[in-house]
Amino acid sequence: MPTKSPFKMEQSDEDISDEDSSDNDMLVPLPCDRPMWPDIYILLQQLQLCRTSCDIGRVIAEIDDIANTNCFDNDVKNVNTIEYFLDEVCGEEERNLICSILVPAIASLALNVYKSKPYVGVVKFGAGESDVRTVHPNFLASILANSFLSTTGRTSLNLNLLKLDPHAAVTHWKLRCFFHHFHQTLQGKKYKNSSFSKEFLKKEELDETRDYSEETLVSFITTKEPQEFGEGVLRLSFCDDFTQGILPNANPLNSDYGIKNLECLIPFLFVDSISQTESLRISLPENGQLSINKTPKIHRTEKNQ
Repeated sequence: MPTKSPFKMEQSDEDISDEDSSDNDMLVPLPCDRPMWPDIYILLQQLQLCRTSCDIGRVIAEIDDIANTNCFDNDVKNVNTIEYFLDEVCGEEERNLICSILVPAIASLALNVYKSKPYVGVVKFGAGESDVRTVHPNFLASILANSFLSTTGRTSLNLNLLKLDPHAAVTHWKLRCFFHHFHQTLQGKKYKNSSFSKEFLKKEELDETRDYSEETLVSFITTKEPQEFGEGVLRLSFCDDFTQGILPNANPLNSDYGIKNLECLIPFLFVDSISQTESLRISLPENGQLSINKTPKIHRTEKNQ
């Protein structure tokens, strides 16, 4: 005679409370939560086995077709960007490293998103609230792998590799920044938790600034060339459109604020936008702290002739 289980599941889908539903609304959809993930999963398994530029370019193009099928920007280049980069830009040693080690590793890391994600999922930052988060290196590596392959489901995180100009030097630089990061990851140099926070300035704190004249000037130090800063310096970075993120405008002159430290991309997983009274602060590995803010509307005075 079968034994009855002492556990009884009494809650059905219809019994989910409004509170439970609200909690689900606060969870960030991850790549493995997307309806096309089973198809992407199969292609990622194929990408793990690719060893030539032709095969890598073909499979990445197939992944992009499925992952970004609803993308309104269909400006995919006639020349496959990654295939061109491997064949025409890389030397033999670099090409072999990318094809034989890095791309298969990136595919494996992207596949690992389900196993590496937080137990309760990723909860969005609440509007008008300060909060602090810590991201495990395995989950960070997986999200960045999906960022490279543009399978995150978030425009602010996707590199959109196949939409990059294959002939542009900045495209080659962006690809090498990603490959350098994954190379360091495989060497164990990125195995540290990453911490960041969202800071919110309350209304009463804003009221205290009314004592200052509207003509008060804030001193900024600007440099024409990248240079090392001492400890205790908070770097400021501004983003015009949080839905697009910082990848489109990344270049070697602002590399410390984004692509050179790919950890800077992770906060965009937790927010869709921020207000003028909010900022995102990230602790950069060996580079102090970075504060990402919404671009302020500042009246600029013209330089006297």
